[in-house]
Amino acid sequence: MLAKLSYIDIGDKKYPMSFSLSSAKRMGGLSELSKGFDKDNVDLVQAASMLSDILHVMICTGCTYCNAMHLPPYDRAPIDRNGRFIPIKKEEMEVLIPLEAETMKVIVRKIQECVSNGKKRELQAVPSKKVKKKKPNR
Repeated sequence: MLAKLSYIDIGDKKYPMSFSLSSAKRMGGLSELSKGFDKDNVDLVQAASMLSDILHVMICTGCTYCNAMHLPPYDRAPIDRNGRFIPIKKEEMEVLIPLEAETMKVIVRKIQECVSNGKKRELQAVPSKKVKKKKPNR
């Protein structure tokens, strides 16, 4: 399976983001919560809380994907001493991202990009050599 990763800069690191079955399951009811916002009267603090939850899940699944696929580190990648990708801690992320409308718009665009890329995944099925074709009964 080929992933279409997105990336977001937070602090001095560039974090991978992925939207997959895993991230959708972990987000749970967050999409339902987002429908409750009145577009004319959005509570910035509530919106920021929801966006940080979604963003954190996408970063965690992005790091997990990079580790599972043994992807090499890139410039400013969040890696440990062993070269494994590590997600940002939610509390650290929330401290580093300013609470302002323009920043929230950037995060929304990054999340939309990530979801769009996640929907472009391609499955590559290869028949197993162990499977024998059945002969038709006559």
